[in-house]
Amino acid sequence: AVFSGAELGDRVSTIDLRIDYLRPGAACDLIAEAKLLRMVNKVGATRIPIWQEAEPGNESEEARAADSGGRRLIAEATGVFSILRL
Repeated sequence: AVFSGAELGDRVSTIDLRIDYLRPGAACDLIAEAKLLRMVNKVGATRIPIWQEAEPGNESEEARAADSGGRRLIAEATGVFSILRL
């Protein structure tokens, strides 16, 4: 997500990455979608929700129980990244 807001040739490195685990996940695919919150000067911040789709055929109760929209939020990550402009 930070690379999408950076300029060609910029280098990005991690300052901080935090993951909040909200509930147990099932043994099926996880989906993560990073969103760029803001980029100021040489720092970018992101939020990354991580969820599982409801799968009726899955044996796990965690995967079958979905929040709104057929998704179950499993974890949420936030990241702060340094941008080196070349």
